[in-house]
Amino acid sequence: MNKRKTIGLVMLIIGIVFMICFFSFTNIFEQLNDTLCFILTVISVVCIIWGIGILVFKTPEEHFKEQAIKNEENIKINKYYKYKPIMTYILIGINVLMFVLINMTHGNEEVLKYAISKDNFEFYKLFTSMFTHADETHLIFNMLVLYICGSKLESLIGNIKYVIVYMLSGLGASILIVLLSNNPCVGASGAIFGLFGCYLLIAFKNRNIMKYTYKYDLLPTIVLNLIVTFAIPNISIIAHVGGLIIGIVCSQILCRKFILE
Repeated sequence: MNKRKTIGLVMLIIGIVFMICFFSFTNIFEQLNDTLCFILTVISVVCIIWGIGILVFKTPEEHFKEQAIKNEENIKINKYYKYKPIMTYILIGINVLMFVLINMTHGNEEVLKYAISKDNFEFYKLFTSMFTHADETHLIFNMLVLYICGSKLESLIGNIKYVIVYMLSGLGASILIVLLSNNPCVGASGAIFGLFGCYLLIAFKNRNIMKYTYKYDLLPTIVLNLIVTFAIPNISIIAHVGGLIIGIVCSQILCRKFILE
């Protein structure tokens, strides 16, 4: 990450941290002068917008450099995409089917019956919570990420290892929620973060060939998703971080010999 991107990331973190503090310690801020609160809020919003702008938008030089690295990687790595991402499509289909059967048929409130939590644990919810989603936005975002990340990873490591990583990460995240959280949780995010972790370790080990995937694609995506995880309320930090770690462990066990030459 160059100096410009580092500045953008720091500004984004500063803005988000202030907003979290503002909503978490409302009583303290209420004692401050209204004008001062307004100025601090404006500064934090500007930091967030400016930070995102720096991270998202690239200079012509950065774009040219990244494109050259990407083209070089594509030439080297295309021969390693040996498997069709069949299981990715099947998993997306299962998630969509569950949404139709639960949310569209009975309403979003019905999802709570299939959610996993410490206070309302039943064994089958370890599985159902992985394939149910709170609403349309939750489903669409997760399935989009699953398609983009999952199809590439499955094409590299194969269908069986891919499903094992997905299921172990999702189940592991569900178990961690049962052990550590009282809040009900649903969604494929734990499993998807597991795919992130698996893919990240593979890209890191093969960064001589997968430089673009590691440096410009996966790493920024994971960092940004973790920032969002900690910044936005009602997102399960335990599921996301737990899934990521489990995915890395699975990658080390199942794909330790996966070295591109």
